[in-house]
Amino acid sequence: MAQSTRPIWLLSSFLVLSASFLACSTIRTTPEMELEGWQIESVEDRGAGCLAVRYLKPATWDCSPSQLDAAEGWPSRNMDGGDDGSVYDSGDAGPTVADLEQLDCDTLIAERRQLAVNYEVQQLAEQYQTQLSACLDQHTTRYFQDGAETSYCAGNGSNDASIDGDAGGYDDGYSGGDDAGVPTGSEDGANSYSTTNNQVRGVEEADYVKNDSGHIYLLTPHALEVFDAWPVAEAKRLTRIEFESEPRRLLLAGDTLVVLLRTGVTPGTEPSQQGCTYGYGCSLQGEGGGTEVLVFDVSDPAHPVQKERFGFSGAYVAARRIGQRVVMVVEDRLDAVPTAALLGLTIPADVSADTIDAAYAARVKEAGERMQTVPEAAFLPVYGSVDPAKGCDGYLRSQGSDMQGFVSVVTIDLAGLGAPHFTSIGTVPGFVYASSDALYLATPVGYTYYEDGSGGIDETSIIHKFAIDGTAPEYRGSASLRGHVLNQFAMDELDGVLRVASTNGYVPSANVSSSLTTFHELNGHLSRYGELSGLAPTEDIRSVRFDGDRAFVVTFKKTDPLFAFDLSTPAAPRVLGELKIPGFSTYMHPIDRDHLLAVGYDADDQGSFAYFNGIQVQIFDISNLAAPLLAHKMVIGTRGSSSEALTNHLAFNYFPAEKVLALPITICEGGGNGTYGDTMTFSGLLALDVDLTNGISERGRLPFASPTDAADLDYGAAGCFGWWTESTSTVKRSIFFEDYLYGISTGELRAAQLDALGSPLVSLPIGE
Repeated sequence: MAQSTRPIWLLSSFLVLSASFLACSTIRTTPEMELEGWQIESVEDRGAGCLAVRYLKPATWDCSPSQLDAAEGWPSRNMDGGDDGSVYDSGDAGPTVADLEQLDCDTLIAERRQLAVNYEVQQLAEQYQTQLSACLDQHTTRYFQDGAETSYCAGNGSNDASIDGDAGGYDDGYSGGDDAGVPTGSEDGANSYSTTNNQVRGVEEADYVKNDSGHIYLLTPHALEVFDAWPVAEAKRLTRIEFESEPRRLLLAGDTLVVLLRTGVTPGTEPSQQGCTYGYGCSLQGEGGGTEVLVFDVSDPAHPVQKERFGFSGAYVAARRIGQRVVMVVEDRLDAVPTAALLGLTIPADVSADTIDAAYAARVKEAGERMQTVPEAAFLPVYGSVDPAKGCDGYLRSQGSDMQGFVSVVTIDLAGLGAPHFTSIGTVPGFVYASSDALYLATPVGYTYYEDGSGGIDETSIIHKFAIDGTAPEYRGSASLRGHVLNQFAMDELDGVLRVASTNGYVPSANVSSSLTTFHELNGHLSRYGELSGLAPTEDIRSVRFDGDRAFVVTFKKTDPLFAFDLSTPAAPRVLGELKIPGFSTYMHPIDRDHLLAVGYDADDQGSFAYFNGIQVQIFDISNLAAPLLAHKMVIGTRGSSSEALTNHLAFNYFPAEKVLALPITICEGGGNGTYGDTMTFSGLLALDVDLTNGISERGRLPFASPTDAADLDYGAAGCFGWWTESTSTVKRSIFFEDYLYGISTGELRAAQLDALGSPLVSLPIGE
């Protein structure tokens, strides 16, 4: 470590403080501290062997005032695209009027062409600003602990324990199947089995794993694999079909299997990695690339036969199946889908302060001129079958939409396999909720910060409604909503009335509050019906579940208020009861009319805030809405424990036939009070008996990774250091076949009998 040459002053406490201040510039530097192209500006001794070294790189250009403004990110004439009329528009304003208008073909192409120009100007403006960094002095800081460089060292007396963003601080770093119970097996399959944990009965959600009474269909990064899963002791892989594009999702309708693939990307991403599904700032987005839909006949599962292929330029957002009708949402963006409309112009690298403005203006002018030569068809999304076609019908936009992208609702008839039908909106994507008759899209469109310095914001979302009970999706209306929705479970429809739970702002702002709003169609528009606002001030929503004319909402800051709503009069929603308990639930699942099964996190109360801790499983008695009760609770592990089911309901598997909950899980011990557990005790599939009288008890554990394998698991993912909004686990999905349980990880399919989970009967590799 570098030795201090600080003089020792003993004259007075004032002189001692002065010496500490002067020490920043008198500590000796070492060769390890040198940084090429930078000057050492100061060295701060933080004690305990910690040195913070601040570096300076002086400006190399002598710039004009407008160039300095542009370099610092302030508006200037140089950032507006010059004088050719091609003004860059960030498009942050969003829709100002909810209802959509029809676009004719000429208007659509003209606006998309101009947007392509704007996109090119945006890229050039970013290059311009980056090159103007030569106008400014630059600073950076590096840290050295006992002479060796480290990412950060606090020294003596520092307090770097983070306060959870979910609890007063901010950190930047019915069951599956098409019916309410258990699907009935076929002659050659299991008598009972679980399927996808769908939000709405009769509305199947896409996932990368599907099954019937005797077979499992599973996607890997490159292929579809089909397994004979029954009887379990004789399970084996039947076939493997490889794809040039990247497999992402499946839908299963009897003997028809739908495979959704991502095109225009290099295959290799695990299908289980489904992006943002839950948490702060999470809004469902397109997955990138284009989308391909393959339809297979799997009446002979060992020999699937492809019946049809559909191609779409849009990126996958969501998909549902209602009977023989597939409804899909895709996103087309100029900056996400490779097209001839994107020129990729750059500013020369050998410019100077005197010539960069002219070089930038010349490139902006070139972008406008060259874009006029691009064919009209380049600006239209693609929808079609084997030979995709482009057209101009079915495009809508909200007033004020930036038109940088389209979100399209597409329907495919699996019975007739004719050309797809679509309706497109000029908007951004968002969370999707679908009933058997309607699809709703909740899109975030903007926010405004409070000017009082509180950190609060006012958010706005737009809800778009589409009828999906006919051949083609039909736009029915839009309405604005204050706040944001947490996920698809924050929306629900009953008797044509949409109910939405939303939160405006985020903890720890004191201005955070939530609402429950109802909407219905009125005079050709989607109209607000009723609203209950000001719910749970200073807290935000962590989970929502609608059940008929009732709703249950969990909010959190340091305790878990479970609110029970009466929605029997949609124009006047009411809160009937509230239950406050530690922690919070991230997912709630109706067991029957009187009980909810919930998973989430326990919490350590720290007075003004709380730390999230171990995983908690709870049963709520909701028979009396005025007084909901916590009937039973189990806490598993400590802080750092995680489960895929906490942030993705498709991993949650409650099987009514056995009254068993299967949870993919990583259990960590030794944590608490803000400290992550450092000892992994289990990684695999946990089976819990759910008894309304006797409570929750462990049935058994199906192991996938031993504690000694912890070092091989991804740090912050399947290990013991995951943040609450990014909870995951080695096991991703599970399937019940009678009293047998399958667990599925990214590399293995493993099964055992429920009463002997520790002794697997079969272990089959995936993706090999």
